[in-house]
Amino acid sequence: MDITEGVTLGQHFLTISQELQQNYKGQDQTYSGEGVDQATGQKFFYIMVTDGHGKNDVIEILRSISTKTLSVILGNEKPVETLANYINMFSRSVGTGATMCLVKMYDDRIECINSGDSRAAVFKNGELVHFTTPHTCENEAEKIRLKTMNPYIVFTDVTTIAVINEKQIVGKHINYATWPDGQLLACTQALGHGKRTGYAPDRVIIPLEKGCTYQVSVGSDGVWDMVIPDDPTDIARFATMTAKEAVDFVMGRWLQSWEMAPANDPLNFREATYKREDCDDVGIVVARLTPM
Repeated sequence: MDITEGVTLGQHFLTISQELQQNYKGQDQTYSGEGVDQATGQKFFYIMVTDGHGKNDVIEILRSISTKTLSVILGNEKPVETLANYINMFSRSVGTGATMCLVKMYDDRIECINSGDSRAAVFKNGELVHFTTPHTCENEAEKIRLKTMNPYIVFTDVTTIAVINEKQIVGKHINYATWPDGQLLACTQALGHGKRTGYAPDRVIIPLEKGCTYQVSVGSDGVWDMVIPDDPTDIARFATMTAKEAVDFVMGRWLQSWEMAPANDPLNFREATYKREDCDDVGIVVARLTPM
C-alpha cells in the first residue's frame, strides 16, 4: 500500500512512498500498511524492508503473506520473532534467509525494530536522531552473542567494498560468521536459516513532538552501502528525499564511474564502473510526518 496523499496520525500528517530497484539478486522487498497493537489496542502505520539472501525460499514466503496476515504479525509485541516463526512453518532450509527492518508509527511515537543489516534513518526537523546499527560481524556485541550461542562459530575474513568519498571506493576486509557445517553469513541475525542465528532485535523508541517534522527512511544494505560512512552531509540527503528520489540517487552512485582500489593495495586507484547486474538490490520506504 502506497500512502501518497497523507493520513492523519496524532498531531501529524503522514505520507509514505516506496521504491524498489532489483539488480543482482532480485531479493529486496518493500512494505507499508497499518495495524493494531495487540497489547494496547493502539493503531499504527508501518513501513518495512526485507532483503533476502541465499536461496529464494524465505523472500518468496515473505512476498506471499497477505496484507491482513502481515498486519496481525506486526501487531505482535515481538514482531521479528513472530514473523520468523511464521516463516519457519514453511521453510527450515539453512541456505535461505532475509533481513527485517520495521518502523511502526503511532500517534505519539516512532518505533524502530531491526534484525539484520537493513537500516532505518530517522530525522527530526532535518537532523539525524537515529540510524540503525547493523547486525553484522562488525558489531562486537553480535559476535559475542553468537559465540555465546555456539562456541564453535568462527569468523572468516572476506572482502567487500566501502565508499570513502563521492568518487572513490576501496576494498575492505570484514568477517562473516561461519558455522561448523560451513554455512557463512554476512548478517548475524536473519529470518530463516533454520533459526541458527537466533534473534535479538534492536528496538528504539522516538517520541513524537508537536510542531516537529519527522522523516524515516528504511532501506536495504544496497542503499546504505552507497552512503559515505560518518559523513553527516551525505546521509542528510535522506532527510528530504522521497523513495523514488532516494533510489535514483543511490542507483546513480552505483552506476557512476569510480576510482577503485583493492583491499591489499589501498592506494592503487583505477577507474572502474558497475553494470546494473553487478549492483546490489535497492529497496527503500520513506515516511514523512509533518505538523497539522
